[in-house]
Amino acid sequence: MSAVTRLAAVAALLLAAPAAGSNRLVPPGTPVTVARSAMKVTPPVEMNRLGARPGRQAELWTLDGLPLNRFLLVAGVAAGQPMLRERDRKDRPLPRFDPAVDATGLFDFFSQSLTAEIPGVTITLVALEPAERGGCSGVIASWRAVTTEDEVERSGRALLCIRNAQFHAVSLLAPSLHYFERDRPVWQALVDSVRF
Repeated sequence: MSAVTRLAAVAALLLAAPAAGSNRLVPPGTPVTVARSAMKVTPPVEMNRLGARPGRQAELWTLDGLPLNRFLLVAGVAAGQPMLRERDRKDRPLPRFDPAVDATGLFDFFSQSLTAEIPGVTITLVALEPAERGGCSGVIASWRAVTTEDEVERSGRALLCIRNAQFHAVSLLAPSLHYFERDRPVWQALVDSVRF
């Protein structure tokens, strides 16, 4: 078999195989079910929904790529379960959700899960305020984050809430300069659209 024939055979296989975990564009104004749960959000603009999910109940969406705007949507984490996929349960276990936590405990659960997922990140809480969306009660959290990888200061904002003893979140993490303020209205529209 010649090199050209082998190359053609490999190309045919690649084109015929479906892309596992491929990304999809989500059109604006269309309600979308998050992580096969009861939670739905409606994006105000076209967004990229990443195929590789960070957990069974979590999805990553972006506008320009994760380093510039990282929307983490979490839906239906039950009591005793982690928010994200555990990579090393023995040596680096993730926190487990406890529906009896207070507002600070909600943020601790969320932030400790993020620090396990994003290498070298340091998260500092800025503010917590009560919030309720679609029968999901909790807080709006604001925080700052810096990673050892690039040392860029990022700002974060999230709805963290509990409904039917399950944890839900809609968050944005983006560089504090430009991207966070530019994309904050998109996050707000997602939060305002939360339905169950």
